[in-house]
Amino acid sequence: MIDNKRLSGFVLQCIAEFGSETQTDILQEECAELIQACSKAKRGYPDSKERLIEEIAHVLVSSSVVARIYDINEDDIVNEINKKADKYGFYRVKEVNKK
Repeated sequence: MIDNKRLSGFVLQCIAEFGSETQTDILQEECAELIQACSKAKRGYPDSKERLIEEIAHVLVSSSVVARIYDINEDDIVNEINKKADKYGFYRVKEVNKK
């Protein structure tokens, strides 16, 4: 789906260009915009699917940047997803080594 090398390079460029604090602010703003897009989609606004795609992409990339800033790796995220899966009795997404 996503080329991890290119994403990693993009993430580093974002941090270098805008700084860590700004990137955290950007993630907050992107989350708010996704919330707004979800609300509009629920109400049947035109072009809501395109807006959702745009805002989901922005939140995903901003989340990747903030994860890098705070040294959060894929295993950390997968462990949290697995906790949620366990809570609901769903299949785990991937097994990872516990720390």
